Amino acid sequence: MKILTKATAVIGFLALGACTATPGEDYGFDSKKLTSLTASIWVDPNGCEHWVVDDGAEGYLVARRDRGGNPVCRGNSSTPDLPVLSLASTIWTDPRGCQHWAIDDGAEGFLSERLARDGTPVCPGADKPEPPKTFTLAADALFDTDKSNLRPEAITELNDFGSKMNQLGKKRVFIVGHTDSRASDAYNQRLSERRAASVAAYLEKNYGIVSQTEGRGENEPVGDNGTRDGRQANRRVEITLLD
Repeated sequence: MKILTKATAVIGFLALGACTATPGEDYGFDSKKLTSLTASIWVDPNGCEHWVVDDGAEGYLVARRDRGGNPVCRGNSSTPDLPVLSLASTIWTDPRGCQHWAIDDGAEGFLSERLARDGTPVCPGADKPEPPKTFTLAADALFDTDKSNLRPEAITELNDFGSKMNQLGKKRVFIVGHTDSRASDAYNQRLSERRAASVAAYLEKNYGIVSQTEGRGENEPVGDNGTRDGRQANRRVEITLLD
């Protein structure tokens, strides 16, 4: 086994308690996506033990310690290359999408950043696109014409949105209501405000989401109010994530 002993290969081993941090969505120990390797213990000439992990492309060697942080040394060893124990090592992916070796024998554990041959972090999930910051809901799917009470069909859509918010750990949003240009400016302004407030009230009651609301009436069209499709596009509720 080829072991990398340069500083970049050993710096960063931490107590496995670091693994208790809440990982990002769809991250964590995932044997379906990531390969498990065997972690062995190597005994040095002084009888002190070291964790060893090698996947053929990279390797790690770090002192094995007890719960008190003291090196595990059982006396001089005449067979320094003897692997005295083998454990399964897994790869943990942090919220940034970067991978870490994780080893635990029940009494102690280690977490170490996984590095490529050139010493750079292995972060295959770092390029995942950021979740959208603003969601647009069609008002026609939420409300009847000239109404601000939620339609029964709206509940499914808002439940889906609320569930996604919980998965993302988001609890604060900014909700803006919009209308088409039919009716007066004043009427459309009031209608857009009431619609934004209805969505906010449902999300707060059922998902604990705190909202700021605003109505902008017909002032920010995204379509041509002279056409049916344009008016339908303008009737909408926009929800922007605040944190």
